[in-house]
Amino acid sequence: MNLNSMNRDFDFSVKLKASNTGSAVLIKQDGTYYLLTAAHVCENQAEKDAVTITSIDGAVYEYSNLNRVLSPSKNGADVCIMRLPEDVVITLTQNVKCATFDGSGFPCQIDGFPSVAIDKKIRIENGCTIAKESELGDELYVKLEETRSDGQEMEYVKGGFSGSGVFVDSNGEKYLIGMVYRVENVSNMFIGWKMQKINEILKGAGWEEIPLISIEPILR
Repeated sequence: MNLNSMNRDFDFSVKLKASNTGSAVLIKQDGTYYLLTAAHVCENQAEKDAVTITSIDGAVYEYSNLNRVLSPSKNGADVCIMRLPEDVVITLTQNVKCATFDGSGFPCQIDGFPSVAIDKKIRIENGCTIAKESELGDELYVKLEETRSDGQEMEYVKGGFSGSGVFVDSNGEKYLIGMVYRVENVSNMFIGWKMQKINEILKGAGWEEIPLISIEPILR
């Protein structure tokens, strides 16, 4: 199964409006419900203030006073993790399979809500490959190697991708391996954190870590 044949499974990706607008991944694991995004999407907003979540189907949910762990964008990891009420996640998401991954050269896909998307829906970036820079450390580098099918240049689609999930295919299953926090226009690169780093932040805050498994991605 290739990545394009898995595009029906969007339940775990949402558009997030906080102090800024970006993307986010909903994670339901072992009875704990997380919303994972980039810190700069929400760090200038007080915890008591409402965040708005919009699903791929256009359903809108607004919640205030969400518990969160935040590693600031300046001198930090640029990660924000919120704990969501159970009713939201049950409504919006399936169990997301999460994995550790330290290789390169494998195709991947990025699920997000760029601000300029005409249809306001999720975008799947074909031609994304895990770059060699990802082999060491906690950062995840994704190279966009093909021209976008809608004709947009990378510099025009960068807004809104922060907080997008990065997924790979392993034996016909789609696995979340990281989260985007920055787009580099010059090198056509998405930069994010691996799930291992997300767990490090959760552990440091005393929150339950997300179960991760080791996978063997599939080459083209």
